Amino acid sequence: MNYYLKAAVMLLSAGLLSSVAMAATSDFNITGTVIAFPCEVDPDSVSQTVDMGHVSTSGLASPNSGHTWKTFDIKVINCPKIPGGKLTAKFQGTPAGDANTLYANTGSAKNVAIQMAQNANPDAIQGNGSTMTVDVSDDGSAMFAMRARLYSEKGGATQGTIESQVQFNFTYQ
Repeated sequence: MNYYLKAAVMLLSAGLLSSVAMAATSDFNITGTVIAFPCEVDPDSVSQTVDMGHVSTSGLASPNSGHTWKTFDIKVINCPKIPGGKLTAKFQGTPAGDANTLYANTGSAKNVAIQMAQNANPDAIQGNGSTMTVDVSDDGSAMFAMRARLYSEKGGATQGTIESQVQFNFTYQ
């Protein structure tokens, strides 16, 4: 019987000790950031040159006159394949004119600027600081279908060369 009494006391003591140990609490925080690997600009879209061709000064003689649109695409690849993914392009370049919707010509032609728009919607002008968002397809690519043209805000374009640079900065969402 003494043996059973000792066993009962030990069992009761173990139960009390374990309930004391279970009464203690501790909090800890887990932190981190989940990021998506960045998309890449397709090699065929890097440093593109959109050739505006030869344009007559008479076609840009009047104020607010524009020449024929030239289309081009900026393709982005290897974006995360997440349903509903979107890619936003922010356009940056040296503005021309008062409205910040034209890009300056750094060539020798005067009173000529470059106007860019979305190919599907030519009224959606993509001036300096503007953005355009497209869906990322299931294969992780996105296409920015664009158009550009020579534009004269003041009219009276002079002959010379046309040069301009526009930078696209992409943000995945």
